[in-house]
Amino acid sequence: MTYSVMTNAEETKENKQAVAKSNIQTTCPVMGGAINKNLYYDYKGKRIYVCCSGCIESVKNDPEKYIAKLEKSGVVLEKTDTDSKKSQQNTENKDTASK
Repeated sequence: MTYSVMTNAEETKENKQAVAKSNIQTTCPVMGGAINKNLYYDYKGKRIYVCCSGCIESVKNDPEKYIAKLEKSGVVLEKTDTDSKKSQQNTENKDTASK
């Protein structure tokens, strides 16, 4: 029989990775449905995913409410590289805007 022993650093790293994966956002904070990764709103360096375009308006109107709701439930929101407000509804709207 072979046994392996993890160091405390390895255990800590493994635990952090497991916790991070389990705390990613998977549900819409407005309707509770599965998120669509193409539908999100960025606010103060945090990305809030939603399930449909109608929910983006709700999040835009009160992003701090939805951030608090998600974080209270243990979700760790994805960080964005900017603190400015940004939303994306889908790639079709983005392509249309650039034409």
